[in-house]
Amino acid sequence: MEFAVSAPYAVPVLVILGHTSCGAVTGTVKGLKKNPKDPSLPAEMNDFAQEIAPIARKVPVEGTEAEHINAVVRANTVAVAQGLVKRSAIIRKAVDEGTTKVVAAVYNLETGAIDWEVAA
Repeated sequence: MEFAVSAPYAVPVLVILGHTSCGAVTGTVKGLKKNPKDPSLPAEMNDFAQEIAPIARKVPVEGTEAEHINAVVRANTVAVAQGLVKRSAIIRKAVDEGTTKVVAAVYNLETGAIDWEVAA
């Protein structure tokens, strides 16, 4: 992504696109229900769970399980977008200079719609 925001490309927008019913988020949320301290998932997904768990813990449990999972998807998508800007000096510089914007959005797997009203 750093390459994309640099000259000569200088893309104006980086989109971090989450999706509803995300398996990694679902597994993490269900894992936290079983063990709030460690949402261990199968080895190939455990790194994701460790990244998602702190975010999931902050999202209030409201509505159905699917609604809660999708609220965590939204929060995680925003966190990834914000984290990208924090961790990458190149992207942060492009954002600070106004040449690139980082946005978070969520793709709805059922409807095909993209929710662009996700703050980042």
